[in-house]
Amino acid sequence: MVAKDFIELFAKFNYANRVAVEDFSDRLSLFTVVLFLIACIIVSAKQYFLNSISCYIPVKPTGENYNSYLTDYCWVHGTIPLRPDEPMPTTPKEWEQYDQLRRIIVLFLLSCIIVSTKQYFMSSISCYVPVKPTGDNFNAYLTDYCWVHGTIPLRPDEKLPVNREEWDEYDRLRRITYYQWVPFVLGLQCIFFYIPHIAWQAVCAHRSGGDLFALVKAAADAAISERGSRKSQVKRVAEFLEDMIDGHKDCRHGRRMNLTRRAYDMCGICVVSKRLGTCLVFSYLCVKLITIINAIMQVYLIQRFLGFYADGSAGQKSMQLGKPYEASSAVAAMSNQENEDLDGFGFGLTVANHIRAGRDWPETILFPRVAYCRVPGIRLVGAENAYTAQCALPINMLNEKIYIFFWFWICFLIAASIFSLILWLVRMIIAPRRKDFIKRFLRIKGIRSRTGQEITRADLDEFIDDYLRRDGVFLVRMLAINAGDVITSEIVMALYEHYIDNVYSVDNTPQKSLEKEPLKDGSGIPSNYV
Repeated sequence: MVAKDFIELFAKFNYANRVAVEDFSDRLSLFTVVLFLIACIIVSAKQYFLNSISCYIPVKPTGENYNSYLTDYCWVHGTIPLRPDEPMPTTPKEWEQYDQLRRIIVLFLLSCIIVSTKQYFMSSISCYVPVKPTGDNFNAYLTDYCWVHGTIPLRPDEKLPVNREEWDEYDRLRRITYYQWVPFVLGLQCIFFYIPHIAWQAVCAHRSGGDLFALVKAAADAAISERGSRKSQVKRVAEFLEDMIDGHKDCRHGRRMNLTRRAYDMCGICVVSKRLGTCLVFSYLCVKLITIINAIMQVYLIQRFLGFYADGSAGQKSMQLGKPYEASSAVAAMSNQENEDLDGFGFGLTVANHIRAGRDWPETILFPRVAYCRVPGIRLVGAENAYTAQCALPINMLNEKIYIFFWFWICFLIAASIFSLILWLVRMIIAPRRKDFIKRFLRIKGIRSRTGQEITRADLDEFIDDYLRRDGVFLVRMLAINAGDVITSEIVMALYEHYIDNVYSVDNTPQKSLEKEPLKDGSGIPSNYV
């Protein structure tokens, strides 16, 4: 029953058919919020509701904690399959050869919550120390200390520090603790991606003169309703748009208004005015710009949070994490990175290049699976006993896949948002694009002029530029995106008829329309009209 209820609940989230005053890039941005929320829930469950770390310091490698460490180490490091007739490797050189040719490395991309729970939600970190005091309390203390204090990754050829001064130097420059903060950072990124959506909802609800989301939803409902009720629904949507357009009509006069209109003629949508029909379009473009800036800052946040630098390193604190290892003095290398600066956004590309070149985490120390932890012991007679634990970090396998996926996803979102912003600028700034778009819907239904005769170019220009204006054209485009061309053409036709009726009732000299250039081809649309 629980599984059935969960499936029914999940089936209610039909994101593809979501109706809103948004285009494809806005939906991608909102879908990113869902992805970050899922990742945050997964990592939080991994770290706080399950066994996040287990450490052990036996005199001999026995016991449950060592078994746990052994299992985690084999999982994150990989296994080597052997055929039945193959002998077991006996020398380090043979093991290294088998390791290069046959080691199975798990490359996991987040695609299913259930599968990721099965594979990763077992242990975040497990540690083993060759010599330790006995007792369960010390095991718990060791586990908690290594988790909250952080661990120190070492490359294969680097020697383990032997005195306190070396440990302090490694601890200052290489200690990693970001995995403790991953759930909080993912949650923060989720909030940041949701802010543009909240801002746009506020504009639609409080600055547009009506609930635009309800308007678009009503048009979408009319598109799937029966023909008998469709006409009344279309009429209701058209009346709502008519009230918005008439309510925002500029009836003011004076020198100040003349200057505003002159500035509008020169600058277009850069002059923000609800009366001139640019407020809604300008707000939407600003929200898109905020989305792009936010996404770029998210890429920067990911790299800064992980300590990653564009040249393939991870900066001062991590001692060039991400660069292929070159045998040299580790402490000397640390001192050379004190003035390293962040100079780009190449995290995902660098990691992909490491994967392509076959460089694993022991060489780059990006998302290390195994690290070391120096645990201070109980002070006796003024002396401090310290213990060195070797820790397996399977949580970093999950972190690695999450952040590689999100880096490429956000880059794709940036490209889609920039393309969408340019597309909307072209649609709203270039007059022929606006007029041709509305003309297409009027051609579908057939149109008439004020006198019922042929439509002229001036009639269309007045309807689009003086009646609908940019905000009206923007809303018609949103209706076409969410409700389809058929319903949108009926709504535009109703708006045009309302416009004709209003103009004809005011204009007592309808013969003026006959003075305009009539159409000769009988199509109802000027042949040279663009």
